[in-house]
Amino acid sequence: MMKIVFLFYLLANFLYSADIIVYMEPEEITIAALVNLTISVENIGSGVPDYPDLSPKENEYFIKDIILSGNSVTYILQFWEVGNIEIAPIPIMINYRDEESVIIETDLIKLDILPTLKNIKSDIKIIKDMYEINLFRPIVFLFCILSLVIASFISFKLWKKKRKTELIPNTTLNHNIPPHNMAIDKINNLVIPRKITAESTESFYLAITRIFRNYINNILFVKATEMTTIELNKYFYSQGINKELAEEWFQLFQKADIAKFAGKMPDIKQFNEDKNSYIQLIKKFNYLKAKHAIAG
Repeated sequence: MMKIVFLFYLLANFLYSADIIVYMEPEEITIAALVNLTISVENIGSGVPDYPDLSPKENEYFIKDIILSGNSVTYILQFWEVGNIEIAPIPIMINYRDEESVIIETDLIKLDILPTLKNIKSDIKIIKDMYEINLFRPIVFLFCILSLVIASFISFKLWKKKRKTELIPNTTLNHNIPPHNMAIDKINNLVIPRKITAESTESFYLAITRIFRNYINNILFVKATEMTTIELNKYFYSQGINKELAEEWFQLFQKADIAKFAGKMPDIKQFNEDKNSYIQLIKKFNYLKAKHAIAG
């Protein structure tokens, strides 16, 4: 009997001392906005609060997340109904290690959910109906689209032709000019890109290697422009070309392949050095050609 009286006393004492704090953020709630409903319990001594999973209410609000922190819990809610919304009292169980658990609950939580637009019922000025003008009749619209497509196609072709003209030198052999002089002149006239990018670097080295390959075409009568770097290198060795010269050519072309296809962009100084290296390489090949050290 004394034990029951004691428990009754403990329960009554707890209920009068425990504090439940309910906090809503933001205070002004609009539809579809995320709202933090925080509940904390204070003055519970060694008790540990056990908060329930708040159940969503169909067509009114949903539970997006629940965050526990010490003696408090935060329910992240999202409301989908405008007007007065009620959340039923939330029961909270306070657990003690050596004593009976106690259940307390919040008051009924009443909220006023606002529409997204404030003053939605404010006066709206009435304006006259606008007169609909059909600017795009089917035939006119089709003509505009067709003209745009044709103009775009012509612009692309002109740009592509101009780009090829700028980047790929004319490889037609002028029989009045020695092949090595023609190749050297084209390399000297090759413009180093003002803005060094992967695309401009690739275009430059495509042009300079094309000049050299056409020079080889003209002196050795071999399809150097259709051969890979390795194939052309094997051809040089098969023709008994000086080993050091073949190795110098191979290293220079490998460097160009890296710049063209591996995206390794040199600086301005390297561009100039490579131009000079190709010119010296052409002079060495011309020297061997003059000495009949290579066939052609």
